[in-house]
Amino acid sequence: MRNFRLTAAAAFVIALIAGPSWGYTPGTYEASAQGMKGPVKVAVTFSKDAVTSVKVIEEKETAGIGTTAAAELPRQIVEAQST
Repeated sequence: MRNFRLTAAAAFVIALIAGPSWGYTPGTYEASAQGMKGPVKVAVTFSKDAVTSVKVIEEKETAGIGTTAAAELPRQIVEAQST
């Protein structure tokens, strides 16, 4: 469930800027979603045609569970160019 929340926050940011045609509006955007122990805030940076960075900027998740997702998912999203 925690992985879903972090992924949902990133997907929300991506959906906001993807627009009706393929391509992104370059820039860095922030969003948050409720985690188990508080909000999980993410910052996603886009170039015109790629997700260049995903960073978890705040989380209070369970050590070894939610923190593992927060550490691992951003890299995977950038590598896959998808949530």
